[in-house]
Amino acid sequence: MSAVQLLYVAIGGALGAVSRALISHWMRGGFPWGTFTVNVLGSLIIGIVLGWMGAKTNAPHALRFLFATGFCGAFTTFSTFSYETLAMLDQQRWAAGLGNIALNVMLCLAATWVGIRLAIAIATT
Repeated sequence: MSAVQLLYVAIGGALGAVSRALISHWMRGGFPWGTFTVNVLGSLIIGIVLGWMGAKTNAPHALRFLFATGFCGAFTTFSTFSYETLAMLDQQRWAAGLGNIALNVMLCLAATWVGIRLAIAIATT
């Protein structure tokens, strides 16, 4: 990856992280509406960017680094998960797509639970 491509990722990442923080701050409440909103918006944005790039042969590749990798990567990784899963299902790789869903949900929840338990154990010893 070139220095220019990394710069696009960094700029997009900074904008995505700030956008996520602002949305999460504005949408506080009993339900995690901020997280829900960034996951849906990020999935829409990555779909638009990568769908458009796939349809246009002359699309500037820098847009992928700026928006898909940078902005959406910092805004929400759920967008990448969604796109990659749909790509597998679109290729009729059913086991891989469904396995990706099951593994991500189960293992990420389990890893978070283990992390919380480890932190509590360390903090209380």
